[in-house]
Amino acid sequence: MIYLMSPDLYNTLTMVSGFTNRNGNTYQEHIIKTLNNQLNKDIKEEIIKTTTSKDALNILENNNIEYTHNYNNV
Repeated sequence: MIYLMSPDLYNTLTMVSGFTNRNGNTYQEHIIKTLNNQLNKDIKEEIIKTTTSKDALNILENNNIEYTHNYNNV
């Protein structure tokens, strides 16, 4: 199981200097950076085109890519 920070946590941390440089400028970029090895090119393109974090996470679920927002589940 892969830990993926929640959209709310991601949005809160974007206020921290340098956070987006390392974790992506959008939540969609964050998903791709975090799950890079588990995603093929087509899925990455689908995710980057979404406009909401919910839509991006739905793509993961629709492709049976398991993740958790709870670090204790890793």
